[in-house]
Amino acid sequence: MPDCRNHDRDPEFRYGSVLASRGGSLLTSAEAQLIVERIAAGPPLVRRGDTFHVMIELKRSTDADALAACALDAAQTIRGAAAAAGVPIAFLLESFEPDLLGAVAARGRSGDTLLAATFYLPFGAHTLADFDPAALDVVDVHPRLTSPADLETYEALGLGLALWTDRVTPAVFAAFERMRPAYIGTNQVELVNAWLDGS
Repeated sequence: MPDCRNHDRDPEFRYGSVLASRGGSLLTSAEAQLIVERIAAGPPLVRRGDTFHVMIELKRSTDADALAACALDAAQTIRGAAAAAGVPIAFLLESFEPDLLGAVAARGRSGDTLLAATFYLPFGAHTLADFDPAALDVVDVHPRLTSPADLETYEALGLGLALWTDRVTPAVFAAFERMRPAYIGTNQVELVNAWLDGS
């Protein structure tokens, strides 16, 4: 696997299951080996035997193609470990940058890999119109920054929904209920897991 650290910013890895992760950690740089070791350590990796999801966030780079290759190679390394351990796995490669997702799409991707445009910060430089909708599977948004009109647009385009929040409040839980996302990214994993379990 190539060393991704020679790019402007390291890709970031988050891992877990649909809706919430048991680990919830943010792994910086391309040390996919850390995830490989976690998979090899055995269960429980995810809630109730769900698919183990790995999110790779691609940061702005001067060499989109090289960073796309690095992310796909990291996914392949992790995929191999998951297959050896008998763990169902899927990947979400996401970015604020249309050119990075375009580079991944141009290289081709496995059926277990989804591409996500990221819009969860209020000062993003791009809009949905800047991305190739044919190459997108998911939008990653913030529950407090997403309007009903945005949700209608995403649904009309057949895009899945991921919600990111750094602070889970009663209003955010209400947004989870209302929006019914396929994925939730948060650093308050234990709190979200307890809510999902009805505790």
